[in-house]
Amino acid sequence: MNEERQVTENQGNNGVGSCFNWKIIVLFGVAAVLIFVIVNNVVLARSPGSAGFLADRSCCAPAAGTNTAEQIKQAGLEFYRASYGAEADEAAIEDFGCHQEILIYREGELLHRLAYSSGKFYDLGPADGLPGR
Repeated sequence: MNEERQVTENQGNNGVGSCFNWKIIVLFGVAAVLIFVIVNNVVLARSPGSAGFLADRSCCAPAAGTNTAEQIKQAGLEFYRASYGAEADEAAIEDFGCHQEILIYREGELLHRLAYSSGKFYDLGPADGLPGR
């Protein structure tokens, strides 16, 4: 009789109690980790000189010997001339935080786009379809 009552008490919650509690604990743990990662990498990465807990792997970490915008523009023009043998008379720079994009112009017409990050230039291709100045 005593065993029968114990079996009935254990079946009273349909076996949901312990499994349900673990699911809730795991769910809250995953949510806490996601919130930490989002706050750390989105909010803290926006402050100068910081890139969240992945600072050594981020493109947003400041490079040693950071160049000025004018130096990057001039270097971008030289890179374009050396790579394509074409003349360009002006460059504009857009800073995206993690990298800068250099827009190459000739007579007000946008010719090409370059990216600059960590001391290197990357070719983003011709500026087909993008408006000029």
